[in-house]
Amino acid sequence: MIEKPLAFGGKDLLAGGTWLGVNEHGLLAGILNRRVDDEDHGAPRSRGLLCLNILNAKTPAQAGAFLKQEQSASYRPFNLLFANAQEAYIAHNMKEKIELVRLRKGIHVISNTSIYDSASPKTNHAHTLFSDAAREVQQSLKQSFFKRWFGGGLPVWDQPAFLRLFKGILSNHALGNSKDPRGAICVHTSHYGTVSSTVIFCMHSEKRFFFHHAPASPCRGEYQSYLSVEIP
Repeated sequence: MIEKPLAFGGKDLLAGGTWLGVNEHGLLAGILNRRVDDEDHGAPRSRGLLCLNILNAKTPAQAGAFLKQEQSASYRPFNLLFANAQEAYIAHNMKEKIELVRLRKGIHVISNTSIYDSASPKTNHAHTLFSDAAREVQQSLKQSFFKRWFGGGLPVWDQPAFLRLFKGILSNHALGNSKDPRGAICVHTSHYGTVSSTVIFCMHSEKRFFFHHAPASPCRGEYQSYLSVEIP
């Protein structure tokens, strides 16, 4: 998508932006189109272009400084994640301001139905599934999830095992007490739904981002390995 700095990710063929990508400085950025009842459809600029702008930054601090100069009203509602190995932020636009929230260490779930940290059955369900998966990984460190020691004693992540684990979560169709199919993690309706899925690993042992993408809903498609990006 960008040559300097090198950035890789999906590309919006209409507006030219992206919804998810990484760059050579170790920065990741992803954006969700936030659903609101009284949305103004007159905003002039694609939200994907904003995500692409973030991938020009070297650090989250630099990305945050850029966002503080942007006009909130230039974009329809969004939730924007940007992070590196040291820090992570969520940005969302509310009326006249783009607000930034620094994330604590741990598991975070971002939805297109509300601003960050507004709990919903969908986000709570996803958080539970990923938290359970994290405990499963911790209990399996010496088993199938990690290969034996590699090179200078650094563990190499078994990416296929993690992909299988994440595919099961991202393919989940449970609705709980809701009757709205959009309440599932993997969504299927007659006019709307999950059309692709991406899993990105940041591996310090190899100093690379590894990009895996399913060009269909995760319950129907298989993840394919794409270009890896070397990072500091």
